[in-house]
Formats: sequence, C-alpha cells, structure tokens
Amino acid sequence: MAFTTGAAILEQENTSPTTVCTSGSALATDSFDSESKTVLSSDAPFAKLLLTFQVGATTGAGAFVNIYRRDMNVDGTTDTTIPSATNPKIYVGRILIPEGMTINTDYTETESAAPLDGDCEFYIENQMGVSINSGWVLKADTKSYNASV
Repeated sequence: MAFTTGAAILEQENTSPTTVCTSGSALATDSFDSESKTVLSSDAPFAKLLLTFQVGATTGAGAFVNIYRRDMNVDGTTDTTIPSATNPKIYVGRILIPEGMTINTDYTETESAAPLDGDCEFYIENQMGVSINSGWVLKADTKSYNASV
C-alpha cells in the first residue's frame, strides 16, 4: 500500500476537542477523580486526550497521570464499573509530567492515541506526588483513519 506524500494516517474528526470532564475540586496525589463526566460518543477508534491543569506544588522526577476509560451502554443502558484504586479497569494511557512544573501555571499535556469503543467516560489517576488544583479540564480530540490514504 502506497501513501500519498504528506497524507495523514489519522485525521482529526472535529474542529475542536470535546470537553469530557471539568473539575470542581482538587485531586490529591494517589487518587482517582470523582468528577461528573460528559459521555464521549464517537465511532472514531482513537482520541488525543488533552489535560490542562495546575499543580499544588513543584513536581519531582517520575510524575505522571494515568487515564482510564469507562465504557457506557455496553448492553443496552448497562455501563461498566467506575475506575478506582481497587478496580482500575480499562487503562488507556499515561501522561508523563515534566519535572519542575511550578504552581499557578497552566499546563497542557497529552496522551496521543487513547483507544475508544463507542460511548465512554474518562477518569484520571494522579500519580504526580503533588495535588492537582481544582479547575483542571480533560478534553478528547477524536481521530479517524484517513480513508483516502
């Protein structure tokens, strides 16, 4: 199979990412978020996830945020269980956080190829060693295969 010069294998589906979660509270280290979600409904196979946040203290080496997916409407209106520390379920990616991130500065980090499966919600697990301030936002930018490639 030959690819056209400059053709993208994955294409953006929407003109802008969809907000799937906006926090109203801080997220302590070593914990899962419990914010209300917006269900992402898409036939796209992948999404680029964008996490915009501020930290409560300067980050150290090896900081990261895990992202988990909860599938919705898997059997009629039956949903899978909510991810938690004792039941992490469907792991879709890890966002590595740079060392030395400082407080009160907006950061946007991405996971570039999170797999999708129809209707779903996303949950984050803070493994940064510092808290994530309230007001963080998680967005999904859905991607489809380029049919013309």
